[in-house]
Amino acid sequence: VMGTATAPIVLTSSNVLKADKTPAPGDWAEFKISGDGASSNNGTVNYLRLEYGGNRMFRLSNVGSATSISHVQAFKSAGEGVMVTDGNVNLKYIVATDCEGGSYRLGDKYQGKMQFLISVNSIYFKDNDDFTIREDAAPVIANATVLGAGADLTSNTHGMRFRANAAPKVYNTIIAGFPRRGLRAGDNVTITDMNGAAVFAYSH
Repeated sequence: VMGTATAPIVLTSSNVLKADKTPAPGDWAEFKISGDGASSNNGTVNYLRLEYGGNRMFRLSNVGSATSISHVQAFKSAGEGVMVTDGNVNLKYIVATDCEGGSYRLGDKYQGKMQFLISVNSIYFKDNDDFTIREDAAPVIANATVLGAGADLTSNTHGMRFRANAAPKVYNTIIAGFPRRGLRAGDNVTITDMNGAAVFAYSH
């Protein structure tokens, strides 16, 4: 999937083309890549925009680091916008916008690197964790911006949440606009210092 900055590949609802219809989240299902584990190669995804899809609209399962993924947007998913499990694929320049089930979910044994990430929710959808890292995932994340719908909301939303046995290392990240917690770490996650299993550093 090879688009360009001026001509991205767009996967969207068929209702975009119908004058009497309005596109909506959940109009189609998901874009999924299933790999063969660490270092496997599933090709290149570059300049891809996904619109009005279902839960886990951009789905990567056991994809390896030889795969190249950059400049992807998940826009108005009915569930989670981006979900990555297992494998060690690296992602950069990823944007998730107004995804009703949260922007990012990383899980199982995912161990890749992610850089230059944006999560924006302009309105309240439900009591979400907008960026969840769970199970045994141990990604390295840098230069992320996670923006909620506003700190004055009366409903519960969280910016970033570490769960179960996750051991992420998060650097240079900004989390803002959440009424309850910007960052929540629970279960078996302990954030100690730069040498710990889980890290949240140089961040706000």
